[in-house]
Formats: sequence, C-alpha cells, structure tokens
Amino acid sequence: MFREAEAGQRGELLWLREAKRHFVVLGSSRPAHADVDLGVCQATDIPVVRRFSGGGTVLQGPGSLCFTLLLKHDLRPEVASGVQSADRYVLSRMMAVLAPLIGAVEMAGVCDLTANGKKFAGNAQRRGRVFTLYHGSILNGLDLDLMSSVLRLPDRRPEYRGARAHHEFVRNLELPRSRLEQLIRRAWSASLEADPPGPEAVRRLVTERYGRAEWTYRF
Repeated sequence: MFREAEAGQRGELLWLREAKRHFVVLGSSRPAHADVDLGVCQATDIPVVRRFSGGGTVLQGPGSLCFTLLLKHDLRPEVASGVQSADRYVLSRMMAVLAPLIGAVEMAGVCDLTANGKKFAGNAQRRGRVFTLYHGSILNGLDLDLMSSVLRLPDRRPEYRGARAHHEFVRNLELPRSRLEQLIRRAWSASLEADPPGPEAVRRLVTERYGRAEWTYRF
C-alpha cells in the first residue's frame, strides 16, 4: 500500500484489521533473539516476522485491532514536518475519540497511548517522499499471558515503563470491536472501506523479502 501510494496509485486511507491467529512482529531494527523467546514461538507454532517500520517488538492476533493510515504530506503539513510532529498529530486525534469512553488518555514514551499508566496502543511510521504510512495496534482483548511468554523484556524501554513485565505494563481496553472501529473511523472521517493490497503484490513481497529468514533474522 505504501509503495502504491508513493507511486501515485493510491490516495489517503484508513485500513482496519484484526488477525485470526497469533504472530510476533519485530520492529525493522530490533534483534529477534533479544526480543523474542524463539523456543516458545516454535513450540506453540507462533510465526515471527519483521515489519519495515521502526518501533518495538509486539504480539499480534485476536484482540489486537490494527490500523494503518496513509497520510499525504501536501495535505497535512503536521505530518510533513517530521516524525514527532506526525506522532502528535495522529495520536491527538485518536486520544480525542477514545477519552470519553476510557477516561484520561495520555501519550507516553515516544508514541505510546496509555490509560492509568498502562500502555494499550503502540505505533510506528514509515516516511516517504509523498506519503507517511502511520500504523499501530490497540490492545482490546489480546492474550496478555501469551504476550509475557513469547516476548522478553526489551533492552530499550521508555522511562515510564521502568522494569515492569509485559503483563504489568500493558492493558486491554475491552471495548466492543465494532464500537472501537467506529471511533477510529470518526477520528479520520473515514466512511468507506479501504481496498486492501492485491494478493499477488503481497505474495511477491513475501517471496522477495518479508517472508525470507535473512530479512526476519538479520539482527
């Protein structure tokens, strides 16, 4: 989707989805062996993949609602200004629609969303010449015990986390999924469903890079 947008084949969009099975996603420069208990993943048949954006390593699956935004720089100067400005611009909109339901929502660390000191959403971005792809995941029923078993305590942690283990540091929102999706769409005035990337393009990217061990385990 990002490549298509940069090539002039897509406009701005919001894409929402939730995986049906669990898998681990490494940030583009995170070390697999340091962040993940690979033995547990192998024993429980949990795949490990690496995305092309920054940020930390996360567990995805049922109960983790993912969103992707494609934001065009010439339409959104706040996004064009830089990484921190884009974080503030995107997350302030998300906070505004979530706060009435879950109370005080804060932006903490680099680009986390928290409630009562616990993280419920992590985000990352990939910047291009014309567009920024901004994406994140919102915990809304994810198996936190499984998260604690497959993810190690990362060596780089935001100050507000301290040494808290995963199950002590994160929380689920426990909102009806349809309501959560409605709120996110409202934040971005998105009334139409986004067209997902074509299956042939996805297969090609998986075959050429993102499904290859030398990409996933390069660190």
